[in-house]
Amino acid sequence: MNIRAVELEENYEKTKFCGVNLLSPCTESNAALAHKRYVEQFPHMFTPMEPAEQIEHFRKHCEQIRTEKVVCYCKFCTDGINMGGKKGIHLLELLFPIQAE
Repeated sequence: MNIRAVELEENYEKTKFCGVNLLSPCTESNAALAHKRYVEQFPHMFTPMEPAEQIEHFRKHCEQIRTEKVVCYCKFCTDGINMGGKKGIHLLELLFPIQAE
């Protein structure tokens, strides 16, 4: 795939990013799917924002990313990265690329 991994300092269990997922109130179904620490340890991380605020929030997050393309394994994160001005690529797109016709 010719990919070189570049991790952010805030990664794995240190991350506070989950794309658009954290910018809405935490619903019961969302709590069942969200990372456990977001729901139990950091419920304040679910901070609703208006669409215009979201774009600025993601832009600031993307400023710390040194690459233009960002691979994500979560749809919420991919959406947030794209809103922030980077090219979010879902991991499944790498595993199952769409063939051009």
